[in-house]
Amino acid sequence: MGTESWKQTDMASKLVQEIARKGEGVPERFILKEGQTLHAIDANPTLWEETLLIDLSLLSPDDTSSSTSAQQKELSKLHYALKHWGCFQIKNHGMTSLFLDELLQVSKEFFGLPLEERLKCSIKDDFFNGYGNVAPSTGNMPINWNDRLSLTVYPQDKIKLHLWPRKPEKFREILQEYSLNLKNILEVVLKAMAKSLDLKEDSFLDQHGKQGSMETRFGFYPRCPHPDQVYGVHPHVDRSTITILLPDRDVVEGLQVEKDDQWVVTNAEKDRVSIVAFCIPDLQAEVGPIDELISPNQPKMYNSVDMKTFRQLLTKIFPTGKSLVDALKIK
Repeated sequence: MGTESWKQTDMASKLVQEIARKGEGVPERFILKEGQTLHAIDANPTLWEETLLIDLSLLSPDDTSSSTSAQQKELSKLHYALKHWGCFQIKNHGMTSLFLDELLQVSKEFFGLPLEERLKCSIKDDFFNGYGNVAPSTGNMPINWNDRLSLTVYPQDKIKLHLWPRKPEKFREILQEYSLNLKNILEVVLKAMAKSLDLKEDSFLDQHGKQGSMETRFGFYPRCPHPDQVYGVHPHVDRSTITILLPDRDVVEGLQVEKDDQWVVTNAEKDRVSIVAFCIPDLQAEVGPIDELISPNQPKMYNSVDMKTFRQLLTKIFPTGKSLVDALKIK
């Protein structure tokens, strides 16, 4: 057997999709250890609809049809969502339901391809590009019960097109269009965040930097015979300015959010996919508290950090399961 064939066989043995297909139970390396179970509560659907659902069209700088009061109301909702939850949903973002359904469909079609075809996109030397289930060091954390396809979509010089699937045929075209829309959403949201705090419109955009990158991750979560014994994705903090998640329309229960030391979660018993976009600041950018928000009555509570140092810190903190934000607190 040649070296490449051996590598592919080794990769295939790690894929959750292949393990689930065999129906032989959950291997030990995926099973939660004592003390790692999440104590979860169900999210209130009304809360999302009335408080955390943001109409992005009202916040767009290009929109001249909305009244000042309507925009201010939406900015207030955004302010509340970020202050109390750190997350929100958006509507009227410029993409049609038909387009998003097509994006989800080509994602499912990729994971439905024969193993040999999927392995053509295998992760090789870059954790953030390629297909597989290779996780970084996570201390005593079990391996996540998901496979994923990670692809950088921006900037152009960081795109590894040879790892972008050629099948389904429309995959590349749809992903490219999706990434362009995400760039617009990022700009609108960052400007709206600044407005909600009465800051200069570009305050957060400037911190994000002009050379920021965007990485997409297509996740596949096979049905699990013991869903209470595994993590789809273990508890973590993202390293992005903003993370944009498109959930599976057929299995909407999946996103888990920590609030007040409790997890808001509902488990499902079906295969599902999700598409995540990480909007990552320029590596040369320094991120920290905005000067205009600091005063004698409201002192600086967190250290500023450049993204290179932030990534090094993330490597140390990530395996411990501790909060990265807490590590930046001024003692």
